[in-house]
Amino acid sequence: MALTQNTPRSQRAELAARGMDVSARGMDLLQTIAEITNSSNGAIKTASNVMYWLGRERINQEDLEHCLTRAKDLVHPNGDALLFYNDVLKGIEMMPQSVLRPFKSISSGSLGRFLVFDPGLAWITSTISGLYQFHDESFIAHAVTALIVHMNAQREGDQTKFLSSFWSNPVCLKMMPVVKKITSSVWLNIVNSGNASMPLPEELRTICPVGHHLDINDLVEALARLNHPCRAARVIISSQYLLGNLILWLIYHFNGLLRVIVSGKTTYESRLGYEEREVEVRVSLRCGSDGECSNARDNARQFEMVECIASDWRQFFKGNSLSSSSLGHKPRVRKALYDLDAWRSITPLNSHAALQSKIRQVALDMVRWICRLRIEPFAPAISGIVYKVDLKRTEASGRQMTLISDLLKRSPSILQAAWASELPRNWAPEDAVEIWSPQGFAQAASHSKQRPEPSDDTDSVKDTRASLIRGCFPGLDDLISRAQAQCQCVTCSNEKTITHLQSGCLKFHAYAAVLTLLGHSVADAFSADDVSGAEDTSFQVTNPDVYFVERILLDIAQNSRIVWQTWFQVAACVYLGRCYVNPGVKRRAKGMLTADGTMLMAIQYGGLAVVAPWTDLSLEISHIGSFGFVTVRGRLCVPTATKDHPGSITTHQVVDDDFAVIKDRKTEFTATDDQNVESPISIADIHLPVDDHDPELDVILFSSDHEEYHLLTRVRSGKYSRLVSTSATAILQSKLIHSQAPKACKHESGLTSNEAASVAADKALVYPFDKMLGQWPGVPLGRLHMSQFIDTYLKYNVALALAEGGIVAVNGTRCWTCAARRLLETQGRRIAMSSGLFLINTTSVLREEVEINPRSEPSKEPLRQVTAG
Repeated sequence: MALTQNTPRSQRAELAARGMDVSARGMDLLQTIAEITNSSNGAIKTASNVMYWLGRERINQEDLEHCLTRAKDLVHPNGDALLFYNDVLKGIEMMPQSVLRPFKSISSGSLGRFLVFDPGLAWITSTISGLYQFHDESFIAHAVTALIVHMNAQREGDQTKFLSSFWSNPVCLKMMPVVKKITSSVWLNIVNSGNASMPLPEELRTICPVGHHLDINDLVEALARLNHPCRAARVIISSQYLLGNLILWLIYHFNGLLRVIVSGKTTYESRLGYEEREVEVRVSLRCGSDGECSNARDNARQFEMVECIASDWRQFFKGNSLSSSSLGHKPRVRKALYDLDAWRSITPLNSHAALQSKIRQVALDMVRWICRLRIEPFAPAISGIVYKVDLKRTEASGRQMTLISDLLKRSPSILQAAWASELPRNWAPEDAVEIWSPQGFAQAASHSKQRPEPSDDTDSVKDTRASLIRGCFPGLDDLISRAQAQCQCVTCSNEKTITHLQSGCLKFHAYAAVLTLLGHSVADAFSADDVSGAEDTSFQVTNPDVYFVERILLDIAQNSRIVWQTWFQVAACVYLGRCYVNPGVKRRAKGMLTADGTMLMAIQYGGLAVVAPWTDLSLEISHIGSFGFVTVRGRLCVPTATKDHPGSITTHQVVDDDFAVIKDRKTEFTATDDQNVESPISIADIHLPVDDHDPELDVILFSSDHEEYHLLTRVRSGKYSRLVSTSATAILQSKLIHSQAPKACKHESGLTSNEAASVAADKALVYPFDKMLGQWPGVPLGRLHMSQFIDTYLKYNVALALAEGGIVAVNGTRCWTCAARRLLETQGRRIAMSSGLFLINTTSVLREEVEINPRSEPSKEPLRQVTAG
């Protein structure tokens, strides 16, 4: 209410008193938030993180309390579980660790991990993690919700049976959304990130390759009864088969002696706590490796639990087990590379050994062929790391050819597998017509020109892509024909010539299995040590194009090229478990890419991330080994400089999204003309100086769209500042794969060094690093823009980024004159299509800067020398 001259004095006094009361109760909100964030009190920081998680996941605090109050102290894990908890919490309070500049990693905080801090709630995290060994998220969330409600009712003396009416139970319905969020959090930040695992012991895992488990009702009832406080000290569980999910839970949550006897022989025995309790599991059969046990009769799946009370054995529960296939067995844990057996129970391939052998042979042949393909720089101007594939027969020349295998960070281990016959000496991929079909490639290229790839992903488009690929690779086509001959589905039985790949058909799964192995080989080459068990990428439901591997094959067949960004996306999809297709990249009929001006730098999924190998401008960047990534456990973050002290790093900006894509941007354009350009240093003599500038570098990370971030790299020197592209150096390196500076210079045309210098000096402009940072690309186009002698990789990589789109030469000798003259002989039309002529002079040795982790010992020599070239 506004005060006026007519306002009574009493009312004025009352309003003043209220104002004083508000002031007395006021607080500095920003200071309070800062105190909570920077608090050294672990409980306050954990509570702050939990509240942040609740807000981000939109979980009601009351619902969380409702769930955790009922779950607290229901189960008391044993010593084996404590070791698992130590792995879960490892590094959770450490400072950000260096990965590859500008990126650092910080421990991934989540509610699933924070529950481990509470001894009464930690069992939830270990139970969920263990069940992921055998089941998917839906099964686990349902089972854990039912288990909490059932055991809490049991603790409170309520014996009401509720499992048959789970979806009408208000307690379950209120708890289910919270448990689903916790279940998802555990998978993203613990199971899929590989921070900690809870596998069955090896001696138990080999008992049955298929696996037998209890369904939700029997599992919950069995665990609740075993955990009953009045249960006898001695219990025997008898079953025809090993009950995987039940046994694994006991190994980490039972306190006492656990013994497993298989076919009359003690297979596993361990003291899992100091309580005087004993559980003996008696298994009748050790299953064969052929998986025939999954077809056993239902009456053989019964199990029973008995307890000893006063020397009298009494049954207290009886139920049935199910095989993995009938239960919908979909383990979500990380898997070994090339392990087709990991999903044998959910595909019809497990009973076709010959077909599986053929799948492996075809995949190995295709990987061998791809790795040995010759590559050349991709001539057209294109925003990306792209190479041309050469499939023409060529005579042997003195020049060493660059192969796709040279680009890979490491050789895929599938090449060491004995899945196919050994290759003959001097084997050439262009002659291997049993692997690739020149006619099929020509047909695919013609199809691409006539019908550009549509943006939709309809069934007809999928079938067309698969048909083109089958025509390009005869071995794959023969495999599909064999699968069709053995398939008993209605489509294959009635229409032998149909090409449609339908889920459940042997053709579908054979095709998907080959692409799976190819995807694993790409991830292996990028340095992935295992693969994600994500349901979206590990289990084929409707789309046989696993991991989008078809894009790599069609790039080679239709456009005779390989694109780094496509390979990176495939490898990241295999390793992280989430596929990403850059919406800013469109494909044209002629095989060109119209990009959105960005390049992928990193992808993060939960507590795991991958980073491109060329993000650190202070290190040497080469095309050799560029097809790779750096794997990161934890969340990505970048250092931020304070306002008052730009050079001192004090805080880190964390990428909080569960799934995030970080992209680079093109180098900042500076509009210049003849009047505004400062005059660079002119050439006084042939002895150019070594540049003595010490540039500074920092980064700016911001969210640009849903799940997308952009990282800007800012370089400063003198009074100049520029945003440069970190990917520009890698792009330019892909076009200079055969460019090598001569070790010694022999002056051409009989000119002396002074005469050569005078010829080049008429058209050359020399820039120190600071003016190069502010003025490249320069004008006019007819002049040669030349650097002083650069002595660090940071300045060298920035120079390459600034010269992006131009005609670039690198001189590593002390004589710059001949390199300048050769560059000036470039034809005028070619110059007009570029951003200018650039000569980058480097010293014979360039220095790399080595980053030091906050907790590591400082190095006495922060710079290490690396020979240029």
